[in-house]
Amino acid sequence: MTVGGDVVEVGGRELALIRIPPGTPPRPGDGLTALLRATGVSPGAPAVVLVGGADGMAPSDAALCERLFVPLVATIESFGATLIDGGTDSGVIGLVGRERRRSGAQGVHLGIVAEGTVRWPGHDGTLPDSAALEPNHTHIVAVEGDHWGDETPWLGAVAEAVALGSPTVTVLANGGGIARDDVTQSLAEGRPVLVLAGTGRAADLLAATAVSPLVTVVAPEPEAVRTALEAALLG
Repeated sequence: MTVGGDVVEVGGRELALIRIPPGTPPRPGDGLTALLRATGVSPGAPAVVLVGGADGMAPSDAALCERLFVPLVATIESFGATLIDGGTDSGVIGLVGRERRRSGAQGVHLGIVAEGTVRWPGHDGTLPDSAALEPNHTHIVAVEGDHWGDETPWLGAVAEAVALGSPTVTVLANGGGIARDDVTQSLAEGRPVLVLAGTGRAADLLAATAVSPLVTVVAPEPEAVRTALEAALLG
């Protein structure tokens, strides 16, 4: 694996750009850990994978997520955990990026993107609706793919490569079909999932129907989010 592109400027900020060579299987290992370490990521910290809604969130759902992301980001920072998400400037990812900026968060924030679905200076993607990158990330990990959801298997692979045995957890806020796939992948990998109830769509559906012991339904209150995430990161 090699680092390609070095950095990309988004919104006046420089983000480390890691381009995973085509054909690389999405699994954790020494190569992926070494690649992350080479770009300033210190493995061994807990990892939080945030998945959820992009476009199409109701304003009330977005407002609730904005409120709940205050303790989410604060708790991630207090544990020195790495935040991992889908990297684009929309929905829950845009909201959590803005909360990191507002709060002055200093931890590692990795955005995992399928190259064809996003754009950055000098790269237009392959889709007519390719998305902008969220500028408050520290790193973008670009993987092979031209479809939304091609990044899904890499979310867990990167989380495990970063954590190196430390706790990892997935947090679901709102979301549609791709977010449901992300949760299915997390559960298949044995990763606990915190579902932020009341945030709409996939999160509310899973909150009402979940039977897996790996799923914890979290009440839509800041203290409940803080308590549940602290418990997950303590392992």
